Amino acid sequence: MSGFSGFGYESPGDREGPNVAQAPSRLTIPAGPGLPATPPPGPGDRGRPLVERERQRRALRAAINGLHGGRSQCVHVVGPPGSGRSAVLADAASAARRGGGTVVTARGCLAEARVPFAVAEQLLAGPLGAQAPGEEVPWQATDPAALCARLTGLARTAPLVVIVDDAHLADPGSREVLHLLTVRLHHAPMLLVLGSPAPWLAGEGEAGGDELALELPPLSQAGLRTALGQLGGGGLPTDFVRRAHAATAGNPKLLVAAWTELQDRQQQRPSAAEFAAAAARSRAAQVEAALDALAPPALELLRLLTVAGGDLDPRLLAGLASGAARRPEALEELRAHGLVTGADRPLPADAVTAERVLALMGPAERRRHYAEVTALAHRSAAPDRTVARLLRASGGAPEPWQRAVLARRAEAAVAVRDDREAAALLGRAAGDWPDAHKDASACIELACAEVALRPALSDRILVQATADRAASPPAVRSRLAALDLLLLRGEAAAARRAALAALERVAHDPGAAPPAGADEREREYSSLAALADLATALGPAGAAVPARTADLPPLPTDPVGAGVLALKHAMAGRDLERTRHLAKSALVPGLSEQPLLAPRLAACAALTLADDVAEAEAGLAAVLGHAQRRGRRVGAAFACLGLAVAARFRGELDAADHHLTRALTELPLSGWHPVIRPFPLAYRAWVALERGAVDQAERALSIPLPEAAEDGAAWAYLLFARGLVALRRGEHRRALRDLTQAGRGLAHRRAVNPVMIPWQAHAAEAAEALGDDATAALLREESFGLSLAWGTASAVGTALLTGAAAETSPGAKRSGFGRAERMLRESPARLRHAEALRAMAELGMVPDPYADPGPARRPARRPRRESAGTRMRGRPAAQPAQAPRAASRAGAADRSGAGRQGGAASPAGDPRLSPAEARAVEYAVAGLTNAEMAEKLAVTRRTVEYHLTHAYRKLGVTSRAELATVFALGG
Repeated sequence: MSGFSGFGYESPGDREGPNVAQAPSRLTIPAGPGLPATPPPGPGDRGRPLVERERQRRALRAAINGLHGGRSQCVHVVGPPGSGRSAVLADAASAARRGGGTVVTARGCLAEARVPFAVAEQLLAGPLGAQAPGEEVPWQATDPAALCARLTGLARTAPLVVIVDDAHLADPGSREVLHLLTVRLHHAPMLLVLGSPAPWLAGEGEAGGDELALELPPLSQAGLRTALGQLGGGGLPTDFVRRAHAATAGNPKLLVAAWTELQDRQQQRPSAAEFAAAAARSRAAQVEAALDALAPPALELLRLLTVAGGDLDPRLLAGLASGAARRPEALEELRAHGLVTGADRPLPADAVTAERVLALMGPAERRRHYAEVTALAHRSAAPDRTVARLLRASGGAPEPWQRAVLARRAEAAVAVRDDREAAALLGRAAGDWPDAHKDASACIELACAEVALRPALSDRILVQATADRAASPPAVRSRLAALDLLLLRGEAAAARRAALAALERVAHDPGAAPPAGADEREREYSSLAALADLATALGPAGAAVPARTADLPPLPTDPVGAGVLALKHAMAGRDLERTRHLAKSALVPGLSEQPLLAPRLAACAALTLADDVAEAEAGLAAVLGHAQRRGRRVGAAFACLGLAVAARFRGELDAADHHLTRALTELPLSGWHPVIRPFPLAYRAWVALERGAVDQAERALSIPLPEAAEDGAAWAYLLFARGLVALRRGEHRRALRDLTQAGRGLAHRRAVNPVMIPWQAHAAEAAEALGDDATAALLREESFGLSLAWGTASAVGTALLTGAAAETSPGAKRSGFGRAERMLRESPARLRHAEALRAMAELGMVPDPYADPGPARRPARRPRRESAGTRMRGRPAAQPAQAPRAASRAGAADRSGAGRQGGAASPAGDPRLSPAEARAVEYAVAGLTNAEMAEKLAVTRRTVEYHLTHAYRKLGVTSRAELATVFALGG
């Protein structure tokens, strides 16, 4: 006997004489003693043993042995197509014949699934003919009970083994016969073995004997290695076996098919990739052959299951199918071909099956199925994840409820930082190409999702969103948000053009007025003007400036304008107190009230330059959290850069490195706009140079940049970093050239504050090394003058430190380093302060903890404070005292004024007070209330009380009256 067709039985008398007639068997029987060779049951084809099926074989042989002891049993052999199920059954049939007993076999098939008693006919044709050769068997009029009685009667003559493969495909009459056999197992010694791809318990728990289920799991990697060895692939590397196991999912039939294909192509030692490709081709061929054999109802059901992907209840899907596809036979047919898996929610067996099913559908039919299943999922309240997946695969413009689902799923994707998924969802929500006139907010979300993947596309979408002319409040907010993001991206020129165009519409188009009224229109106008001003300050230095189409307000009336103006003042190095006031005002509103990020980041940058680093870091942390929650990667990256700048300013180099790394994690370097890209590289090099790691700085600067990088303000930072590297390498001429170019680029943007980039001090060092002492002196004098004009402790102290290092007289050096140390002591520039202390130690100096910094900053601060105070408040500001305090103070008598010489002391010069506490004390002594102080300092009343409480404790006073006795501010 050979092949996989026919049916038959065999009894012990067959080996001694033809006692029973025999028909062809549908089962393949392995070669054994006294039997002709037949195709083997395992992977391979030359009678090799079954791999990893020994447990199942032992269980079946134990059942056969128990049968001879009078123990009836029902065994279910469960395994998907290709798992070796038929081979295990054939092995059991061979073992039963060798052990003595009658063996009858049958196999269900789709072609005979509706032929009455087709499987029963296979089981009974041979035995009935042998027992009653002249009896006519009325097959078409048989009764299930009578057929069952015939088999049990046969079992009474000798132990009977009944083996049925693909029992789940048996016709209804044969199913009834098998069910009766399981119930009547105790009537005679009988072993019933049923094979199916999924548990098919014919007895439904009513078996008259024991029931046993034997599952055939996929081959393990070790089993697959053994099978490959049987096929002639011994000694293959572990990586090949691992990848072959992943490609075949441990399916023996697929393994044999792929290996045989490669052998037919004369590939004796194929690579893992070649085997994986062969396995995919073999699986695709198997799937296509199975699809060709499917009946139309089963194919229709499979298409619906593939589209649903196991996410919907099959009972709901049945409502979309035709009448025939709803019947259980359609699903059984799919299981028989191994095209679906899963009991409760069937779905395609693997990715190849799903891909081939979708590929063989026409475009119109595929869209129709997806539309039907999507609507069903929405009606059945399926999760957003399911509906969004179906919507992504469907075509056409989405409806409003579909956009809402896609937007919610995109928000979830942003929360887990899956930009690719968010971009795909938002692109589908926007109709595959954004239309700002339909939904500008969706366009902005799409641009934010695309910025790391396709930054150029992100910029185009933002530009399109700024062109929206709608006047509704949501449209105005979306337009401002798009301009804000364009500025952060580095598209300053495009942002300025869009802002000026919007200003023109607001100023001259009556129909452009927001419905909310004049106040809303005024806020929009002010914000647009401020963003246009910021774009002008940050745009290309040599670019032509378009004619202004609207008057920009000279004084800001909103936090957006305050943040922009604070940065401009800080860049120009003027009006320190006004800069602080504007910057703090810009950060007062919450992010829900004022969500634009660029003005907030500008205000934080101004505070850092103004020595208010702690407040700047608090503002940056708020921006970072908001940007991360909203998926604004570019805003989060800039916040991290701001934190890195603040950390370097403090001298915390490890923290600066950490924040720079976070910035490039938030937005990879490829996602940065070309004009912004030099900044993180230059700052990383600057931090490395502060550590003395010149090689590390050179590596950071060696990363290639596009030509457009030279057009932005960040290019000056790169030139500065290159100049510092050249200076450390002793290449003084190159250093002087790069540093001078950096300063020239900043001057074109009116950014002369030396705290931003102290290029003059380092250029002076290079000029002095080249022998040009006159240029070096001029550069130092310019840096010192600009530092005094700005007036912060860090600016003046750094200028004093640089000047002291250049002095040649020992006395001048000692005096200069002492003054620098006393000034830097009050500043957040801890690294510069440490340099001053080290220089003093080398000179044998000891810092005086009570010494006044001296008049270096006083001449520049007093007139500026008077002018700023007069312009902003209408009255002169309080004047700090000019005389130095005594070397030491102690006791209450000293605090009450006894023993004071040369005038009154200033809170700003008291080393016991922080800068914030000193300003609060000044206002308190001047007679301002807590509310007035809070307004002046742009903080809350609680913050003022906090500062005054700490100042009282440090000074040993309990009231404002006692404060007045400690500090008498001169008029």
